[in-house]
Amino acid sequence: MPAVLSIAFGGALIATTPANAAPEDFSITSPTANQKVASRDSITVSGTGTSGSIVNVLLPDGSRFGGKNTSVQNGRWSITGSYSADAASFQTLNANQSTGFSGDGTASIRFQLPSVVNLKVASPTQGQDFTSRTFPVSGTGNAGNIVTVVDASGSKVTPNIIVGENDSWSGTVTLPDTAARNQKLTFSQIDGGAGRGQVTVDVTIPTPVNLVVTSPKNGDTTASNTVTFTGTGNPGNIVNILDADGNKLVTPYVIVDENGNWTADVTFDDDAARAQTVRVTQIDGASGRGDIRVTFNLPADEVVPPVTQLDAPVIVHPEDGQTIREDTVTIDGTGTPGAYVVVAVATDSFFDEYSTDLRNLLLAAVEASNPALADQMSLLADEDASAAAEPTPLDEPILVGADGTWTVTVALEDGSYTAAALQVAADMEAGTVSAVSGYSNQVDFIVAPALVPAPAGAGTVPSNASGTSALPETGSNDAGLIGLAAALTLAGGLLVALRRKRALNN
Repeated sequence: MPAVLSIAFGGALIATTPANAAPEDFSITSPTANQKVASRDSITVSGTGTSGSIVNVLLPDGSRFGGKNTSVQNGRWSITGSYSADAASFQTLNANQSTGFSGDGTASIRFQLPSVVNLKVASPTQGQDFTSRTFPVSGTGNAGNIVTVVDASGSKVTPNIIVGENDSWSGTVTLPDTAARNQKLTFSQIDGGAGRGQVTVDVTIPTPVNLVVTSPKNGDTTASNTVTFTGTGNPGNIVNILDADGNKLVTPYVIVDENGNWTADVTFDDDAARAQTVRVTQIDGASGRGDIRVTFNLPADEVVPPVTQLDAPVIVHPEDGQTIREDTVTIDGTGTPGAYVVVAVATDSFFDEYSTDLRNLLLAAVEASNPALADQMSLLADEDASAAAEPTPLDEPILVGADGTWTVTVALEDGSYTAAALQVAADMEAGTVSAVSGYSNQVDFIVAPALVPAPAGAGTVPSNASGTSALPETGSNDAGLIGLAAALTLAGGLLVALRRKRALNN
């Protein structure tokens, strides 16, 4: 109970007390919490209080609801006010009671206004041009209402959107690749079964990303270094073909035709890496409409078609490790009747490089129409002919006989040598080579001076002045050069014959 108020009046002390109602008697009974009222135009707020007290019902900004206060009569009070059409859906009122000159209780209530036709679309704006077929939509409406978005056909382009308590709503629209670029979207607000506003917005969406590369496909091996790229896209769009560093392989670019197809030829350098990765992009205006990477292989050697391999020949003589003390060396063996044999013979230090180069040259000879190759073969044949050694005529090819054997005799300086043979299928009339085998067994042998009989009664073998062996030093420069020249002669016969036939045919 408040303290007694004493007032001096005419010399007499008069004691008074406030009314007996406690502050907790003050309340708001209507509307109830979160109730949705029936109208915005006439809303009655009522409650209980202390009879004779004054009640103020205030808006959040402190102004009076209904523009005035009211009093409590027989323990009850009420006041009527209204809200504008654009007022937020959820509202809060704060009420207070004054008894005499003192505050005597407060109460507050939060409730919902009825929906009005107040749907607004903030995004997209009218005529907006999007860079993606997926884009956000947003706006305002009545809290709790449903907003739907449909295209010109009436099909929903996003799930139903619920307006939030702050009257705002947002969602995401995704249009399929089949949808036209120009779209008319209709936004509708629904309260129960009743419409509460409708807005139509025209937008533009990008051309669908439908870039396709039909050739080459990932993992393909192309037939040549000139590669034809093909695919489909959006008519009128630009297609760029880029290397791994982003450089254009087609200048300035490729245009997708009216049927949605595009094609371009790209020629890679002869020394380009066999494994290639290119990037194909599609552009519509300033926007990307597709980005595809394709990995493929160029042919291993563009000028050499696949070769049907012959079986490798076999060297029978000399035997591996044999020492030959003769002026000439006979190399023989077995092979495929009718094939030509090429023998690589060189000192040890030259053999690996020479035998590899020799086979590569013969493999390249499969492409008979290569002028540069013909010049190279002619040059080598000339070198071989100048180094010819008796007794075998080295300007003639080594042919495998009907019995499957072949032989060649060559004069070699003293030293250590390695020999291997391969077979060649050649058309001597056309001057062409169609197949090359791998190398035969490899034979190492030594050419040494003939033994000098010891004088009668002598017990030692004569030696040179230095006391070292009479055999030449294996692998010396002179022996290497002689060995290499001799090795060239054994291929020269076939090369000379091919050169002559080509000269006659041209």
